[in-house]
Amino acid sequence: MSRAAAFPVFEASVSYEREGYASIFGWIQVVHYWGANAAAPEWSLLDAPPQLRGLGAPFLTWGLEPRCFDAPLDTPDGISRWQAVTFLTQTPDGLLSRTVEPLVGVTWGYLVADGKPTISPLSAARQQDWDGVRVTLERDCPLWTFGDELPLPS
Repeated sequence: MSRAAAFPVFEASVSYEREGYASIFGWIQVVHYWGANAAAPEWSLLDAPPQLRGLGAPFLTWGLEPRCFDAPLDTPDGISRWQAVTFLTQTPDGLLSRTVEPLVGVTWGYLVADGKPTISPLSAARQQDWDGVRVTLERDCPLWTFGDELPLPS
């Protein structure tokens, strides 16, 4: 059995009744790396496709009803918790500005003990999760503006 088989896989999709620019969304993901017994992440990074890293764009995926897929394969030594915070977002003005508003989010990931991952439960993201992601987004995407409020679940 492949070592990758023990790690979680995340996949999400969007279905929306409107068409064209109104159906363009972006998935944003920040990954937090926690050391053993740490009260806070040791570091956090904006997850982006390798070809787009460092270009200042916030999206893991973007487009008409985009899918989001991630399959972490490994964890750096000394890290005991890998947590992704993933948000579906939209630009509220029909792509005229670099403004992003969060719509809904989830947290997911795994714990590592003795080199083996244990999947953490998927849970709905909260306002404090968005606030934490915004810190990373504002650092890595300074030409963009990010909305303050995660809408309450309906």
